[in-house]
Amino acid sequence: MEFDRAAFPDDVTLGNTVLSLEYAYSPGEDRDGVTVRVPLPAASSLSDAQVVWLVPGLREEQIGHLLRALPKTLRRPLLPLEPKVREVVAHFQPGRGEFLGDLAEFLTRRFGVKVSASDWAERQLPDHLRPRVDVIDQKNQTVASGRDLHAVRAAAGKVVVKSDAWDRATRQWERAGKTNGGWDFGDLPEAIPVEEIAGVTVFAYPGLKIEGEDVSVRLFRKPEDRDKLSAAAVVRLAEATLAKDMAWLDKEAATVLLSAKTTSPKDLGNALDAWNVRAASGSAWGATAQQSASGHIRAHCLPMLPLLPLTAARFQRHVETVHKELPALVRKVKDLFDKIRDLRDAILGAGKTYAGLEADLRRLVPEDFLAKTPHDRLLHVPRYLRSVQIRAERAATNPAKDAEKARPLARFHSAKPPEKNREEFRWMLEEYRVSIFAQELGTAAPVSARRLEALLEIEKGESP
Repeated sequence: MEFDRAAFPDDVTLGNTVLSLEYAYSPGEDRDGVTVRVPLPAASSLSDAQVVWLVPGLREEQIGHLLRALPKTLRRPLLPLEPKVREVVAHFQPGRGEFLGDLAEFLTRRFGVKVSASDWAERQLPDHLRPRVDVIDQKNQTVASGRDLHAVRAAAGKVVVKSDAWDRATRQWERAGKTNGGWDFGDLPEAIPVEEIAGVTVFAYPGLKIEGEDVSVRLFRKPEDRDKLSAAAVVRLAEATLAKDMAWLDKEAATVLLSAKTTSPKDLGNALDAWNVRAASGSAWGATAQQSASGHIRAHCLPMLPLLPLTAARFQRHVETVHKELPALVRKVKDLFDKIRDLRDAILGAGKTYAGLEADLRRLVPEDFLAKTPHDRLLHVPRYLRSVQIRAERAATNPAKDAEKARPLARFHSAKPPEKNREEFRWMLEEYRVSIFAQELGTAAPVSARRLEALLEIEKGESP
């Protein structure tokens, strides 16, 4: 039986990678439809949109199926469907994200119909219209397979392929750990080519790794692994380089870091003593918060940002900057701590309240709020507390109006955003509270219920 090779090619090229395609008419079987064979090194960079759109001969049927699967309210403006199917096939060019998300964005832009990926939640592509992925190693053996690309990539990512080329690279680049000498291993390139498998260049990513008490130079197979472990290792090296200053500080203050470059230890010690007395004069809350200051300051100043490139000169400049700016950072955190504590005490002492005030204070200023609050958000906590204070004052005068204003917040109280959006959602919700109860204070960025819903990845009208 003859068929159009242009519509159903034997292989396709993505970048410099050639992917072979196999076809099978086996309804109900795992290999039904199209199978794309992907070299192991290329699996991590392959996107869902690329896989779905690989075979030109399937595109018209894919789009027809998805347009017919839309809810009636969205499908009706697209009628008649056949011309729209042909138009989509001719002009749609998915990116490197999720296929359904890219298609929804295209339909919205092209036809003015608000479509989202969730509109296909219950009716996605059947197996024969969604290519199956086989990941193969250098011996042409399948190491992971399936139609769920995320699951396939996760399985392939656990496969460690040993080769002579990789062994040679590790012998050339890796170094056993030590920290006494600081950054004494030269500059590390962002990536080095190791070998080529099925037309795909395999790269190694030199980086740093904490091993016991030391830091080692290691080669990583994934840049994200290099970045995560190297970031922590750079902090360890910075701490080691500033060891004398930190030891003095821990002994004298126990709650903050000290740069060696200060006017005199005695002067800074007096400043820290003032902070200690001020903080301890409140309650156990003050003492616990004070104990968190060291971790807060370390988390803010010791990471080298951006992480790359990993060079000796950048690290030296980073350490010198920390050394120079640390005393000012200590004073800044001290001032913020005092302001936050004073605002909290004023709110509690005013005798004005509203339903949820105590919960708001526990969320904003728990005993260890310095440990839990990133420095860039700590700067905004006084404004959040002022918003609480203003709300309490107004609620005491008109509790019914306060309850009415609070109604839009209810749907977000127990919302659980995806992990990737959790931190942004948490602080945007604080800004949203300010916009509702103390608009005159302003917000750090535009906020709305719709923006919060977007971070929850839900559509308007749904419940979080």
